[in-house]
Amino acid sequence: MPFPALIDVELTRSAGPQDMARIEAALVAKVPGARVDAQSEWLRPVYGALTALQWLTLGLIVLVALATAAAVWLAARNVFAGARDTVEIIHLLGATDRQISAVFLRSVLHEAAFGAVVGSVMGAGAVWLLGQQFAALDSGMTSGGGLLLIDWLVIAAVPLAGVLLALLTARITIAFALRDML
Repeated sequence: MPFPALIDVELTRSAGPQDMARIEAALVAKVPGARVDAQSEWLRPVYGALTALQWLTLGLIVLVALATAAAVWLAARNVFAGARDTVEIIHLLGATDRQISAVFLRSVLHEAAFGAVVGSVMGAGAVWLLGQQFAALDSGMTSGGGLLLIDWLVIAAVPLAGVLLALLTARITIAFALRDML
């Protein structure tokens, strides 16, 4: 019983239907009965699903950023409202809006930095755990799936972006609160 031979070829550029027909014709001329199976055809739904997941991820990132900004806005307004009398007295004693804002922003910076560190540790643990799970598959398909330096830099930028978003939101909130107070 003859076993079919399988030859895996990766093209250096994308090939259209005409290119695939030309490749198949050249192959059949050399090996009668040979056929070309373009994996891109049966992988197209998988690529579509991955693209949809990427858009969904981007949407979730935007939602998390909006929720973070809203939480910081509410917290900053509540803290400012609780210290309103003190802020008025300090302002009457000559403190500038910038000095008053700096006091509130320092507190926001400490809390946001703490959250970023805790989130980074948990995120790194999750990435490590997923890496272990994929390594346990012992599949050639996942051997090249490691993260590159640019991937790690993007991951590291997420907590930093969260801290910057918290600071910006708190700064705007406190500036509006100070303007409304005077």
